[in-house]
Amino acid sequence: ATIIINADIDMENADFSAIIAQRGDKLTVIGNGHKISNVKVVSGANDNTTGQASMFYAYPNSTLAVSNLTLENITVTADANASGYAAAVVGYCEGAVILNNVDVVNATVTGVKSSGMLAGHMSGSLVATDCDISGTVTLADFAEETAGHYAGKYVGTLAGAAELTNCTANVTVSGNL
Repeated sequence: ATIIINADIDMENADFSAIIAQRGDKLTVIGNGHKISNVKVVSGANDNTTGQASMFYAYPNSTLAVSNLTLENITVTADANASGYAAAVVGYCEGAVILNNVDVVNATVTGVKSSGMLAGHMSGSLVATDCDISGTVTLADFAEETAGHYAGKYVGTLAGAAELTNCTANVTVSGNL
């Protein structure tokens, strides 16, 4: 599938659940220089991504390609009772993610497991080019959840491969670094 964004989208703090690249599929999101703003992403029992919180999710053997898009004033909170992975862009990535000129502006990301601005947990692959990110990433202090999980500016936990080219980060990180 291909999603083409032809105007700025203000979600007015509406709740949102991730857009998914399904197993074996390719999902392309073309932002055309537009922005999605004021989104509130919260994980929980009723979401469609096993409890992670983010704008996108990449299942195994999938490809997610996002280009020329800005995510602004995004608030992401992963529930302690769900899987707890959090990111502004991809909370849990088991597939291939290609980000080209994807900017995250003034985002707040809070997770109880691996959390980062571009990806919370990356067991697949990430190629990011010309991505500028800003905001805060926090790994909440739930002792039973933090063992082996980390918070990072770009990626919380990297168990796959990541290649970042010409990316900048103005991100404050706290938690299990």
